[in-house]
Amino acid sequence: MGCTMHFGRGTLSAVSTKAVPLSMKIVRAKVEGEGCFFSAFFGYDGAYRRTVKDALAKAPGANALVDASYTFGAFCVVAHGTAVHVE
Repeated sequence: MGCTMHFGRGTLSAVSTKAVPLSMKIVRAKVEGEGCFFSAFFGYDGAYRRTVKDALAKAPGANALVDASYTFGAFCVVAHGTAVHVE
């Protein structure tokens, strides 16, 4: 017997399974941002946006994350990726 967890919340502005030809400059190779919430009743709503905002704040001039992933903690979401500036 097992269980499955599904996090069906949050939105992504852009997703691709292959390289997209964009003019971008790497601002910082590895960044991490965290977004937490304080009630189990409200789930991860809004935490995704806060993680990206936090990660981009650590790379002044960046306006997007590429090669990004999320990890989940008890009450936090953490985004990992490369901070870039897209023209």
